[in-house]
Amino acid sequence: MIQECSHDIDSFDLEFLQHDLLDIMRKMIPDFAEEHQYRHPGPLHAKFGRFVNEPGDFTSMNTDGHLRSVFFGRSETMAIKDGELDGGEFAHIYFVDWDHVRARHRQLNITVMGTTDNVGDRKWNNGEVINTLRKFTDEEKADDVHYTLQQRR
Repeated sequence: MIQECSHDIDSFDLEFLQHDLLDIMRKMIPDFAEEHQYRHPGPLHAKFGRFVNEPGDFTSMNTDGHLRSVFFGRSETMAIKDGELDGGEFAHIYFVDWDHVRARHRQLNITVMGTTDNVGDRKWNNGEVINTLRKFTDEEKADDVHYTLQQRR
């Protein structure tokens, strides 16, 4: 995730902001503490884990990690401006792994999209800001009650 650096570190070696996030996620999605707390993993998933040589059924007891990761997704996007990551003054990149049942190898993949060409000559009207809001026809304005309400403010 991309987030502001908190600087202060607690006794768990987490920045305060990271620990606050963990506390909130634990309120929303409690840590997996005992079997049958969540429907997942079911017996078929545990059987599959044994089939692929997982070290034990405990490795599938990470439902809390799966549910928490839904809120964050698997990727982040950042702009590169003048050859530098544009994270503003305080942004830091954090690797968040909600799965706490075992240590495992993780991989970071970076994809750079864009062009190496000088884009300076491609600016629209020398960098003029373009209004991309939809422009309604007079007929659409007359038929749309929402447009009328907006105009009466």
